[in-house]
Amino acid sequence: GYSWVLSWGMIAIFSMYVLLTNVTVMNMLIGILCEVVSEVKREDEECVAIDFMKEHLRTMLTDLDQDKNENISKKELQAVVEDERAQKVLSELQVKP
Repeated sequence: GYSWVLSWGMIAIFSMYVLLTNVTVMNMLIGILCEVVSEVKREDEECVAIDFMKEHLRTMLTDLDQDKNENISKKELQAVVEDERAQKVLSELQVKP
């Protein structure tokens, strides 16, 4: 007369097995999703940093080109050391002059 207890016990064990495997698979998928989002965020931050550098560096070099010949001479480049705005841009880019 205990066959119904055994069958309900087996059903409970099987249900727990299915539940745990589903939770494990969902956990793996969430881990993969988090890794992908993290990688995309890192790449996006790099692109933003590069765009920031291009914009500010180009503006800074254009302003330092005193004779407007689109070439930076040694004298004009030395002005970077003295220019406070140029120092700020370089420090934001983590460049030591």
